Amino acid sequence: MNATRYFPLAIIAFMALAAMVIFIVNLVRRQPRPMMAETCTLVPFLSVPGVFAFLGGIWLIFYNEEKYQFLGPTLAAAGLLAVVGSIILNALTAKAKRATWPVISARCIEQTLQKHHSYEGGDFWLWQLVCEMNYAGKKYQVVPKVRWSDAGQSESPFLSEAKAQKFINEIIFTNGACKIRVNPQNPLEAEMLK
Repeated sequence: MNATRYFPLAIIAFMALAAMVIFIVNLVRRQPRPMMAETCTLVPFLSVPGVFAFLGGIWLIFYNEEKYQFLGPTLAAAGLLAVVGSIILNALTAKAKRATWPVISARCIEQTLQKHHSYEGGDFWLWQLVCEMNYAGKKYQVVPKVRWSDAGQSESPFLSEAKAQKFINEIIFTNGACKIRVNPQNPLEAEMLK
């Protein structure tokens, strides 16, 4: 094996070691996560072998492309498919659990449209809303998530100010009335409904 094959092998070994460390830290740390970022118990058993299959396939391609011209790409593709499948499974699990949350009428008392700059040089906008609601006999002020993405486990940004304004006009009435979905275990965790 010549020196040009050692470099990709070293990179793949480093990536595999990093994946194992992340997996072990997540197993040890096992803190309860908010339902917005709920994970499916099968995800580690799908994603970790997927990462290793992907890295192994890439390594086979670099090691001997002619000998492993079918096995290397097949293994890499299967690993990538397993990782993408784990992300989708995670998103579906979080969405299904959130679908059981009660829908509450609320009143939006504060709206702030925040402009951000991306690393690529473009601008994007995110809403920060404050809503008042009554839930289980108590009055709460919550900051609901607006356009929550389960796959990205973050709020989806608006690419223009006009689209952000149009969206908020569709979900909040002129008197501030709106609908939010509330986590029954933690009423401060909420999602704005469209």
